Amino acid sequence: MGITGAMPVLLLGSGDDAIWPSGEMAMAVATERLSRGVPVDVHVFGRAGHGLSGDGWTPTTYRA
Repeated sequence: MGITGAMPVLLLGSGDDAIWPSGEMAMAVATERLSRGVPVDVHVFGRAGHGLSGDGWTPTTYRA
C-alpha cells in the first residue's frame, strides 16, 4: 500500500564511490520505497566516483 501524498524522490549514486557505497544505498532506498508503492527515480552511475561530476576525482586533502 502506497503512502498517501508521498512525493517522488530523485536518488543518485555511483558505482565507484571510494567514500561510501552510494550506489548500493540509493538502490536500497529505491527498493524500499517501491515496495511501499512510493514513487522514486533512481540513477546509479557505474563509473562515477564520490563527486558524481567532473572527472570523478577529488583529492582527500582538498580544502576550500
